[in-house]
Amino acid sequence: MLPALSASAERFRTSGIPQQAFRVSIVMAMAGPVLFQLISTAAAFLHPGHDIIQDAVSSLAFGPYGWLQTAAFYTFGVSLMALAVTLFLKVRAKFNAGAVFIALSGLGFILLGLNHARIPGTELTLSAIVHQDATIAVVAMSPLSCLFLAPGLKASGYSRLRFYSIAAGVFAILFITVGGFLLVAHASLIGIFERVLLWNGQLWAEIVCLQLIWRELKKTPLTA
Repeated sequence: MLPALSASAERFRTSGIPQQAFRVSIVMAMAGPVLFQLISTAAAFLHPGHDIIQDAVSSLAFGPYGWLQTAAFYTFGVSLMALAVTLFLKVRAKFNAGAVFIALSGLGFILLGLNHARIPGTELTLSAIVHQDATIAVVAMSPLSCLFLAPGLKASGYSRLRFYSIAAGVFAILFITVGGFLLVAHASLIGIFERVLLWNGQLWAEIVCLQLIWRELKKTPLTA
């Protein structure tokens, strides 16, 4: 079953898909992290008393300007799905598990936008539970995306990007492990904990996109 799926995927990749599809998906993939940071920064600025060290990113979804952070979650979620499509098109793998994890991460961020976190002092609702579980899933899939994409990057000739992807994944695992212990003792550090993980993942996504673009530019012949 898996070899048949792999063969179908390879035929699909090499079936003359218009280059425009790649261009659209990679532009969306690159725009997502930048837009997320811009929108989230604006939301924090408009949210009086918000502390990026102590307050979770999701807390920005409350208040009159909460729609900004919700939009940021949606935007980044869609961009991750676009990145998954890009990697499916450009990275050779028998089964592109890295792209699958990235797509699931995108779905996780969309769920974060659809479901708000619990407001302190209120009862735990179904929406808050979904938000909580989606947060855990997104955190777990951050290193998995990097590590499982690495074999496909090697097979596609992206040796340096493979090493960077492994390094980003290992960093995420170590940070989650060490940071998890710190959060048990100092829950007030949740804000910076989330943001460092986001920065690591978003920087990784941008570098992956830049490498893919660079490869395409080198393949494109110069015209007089």
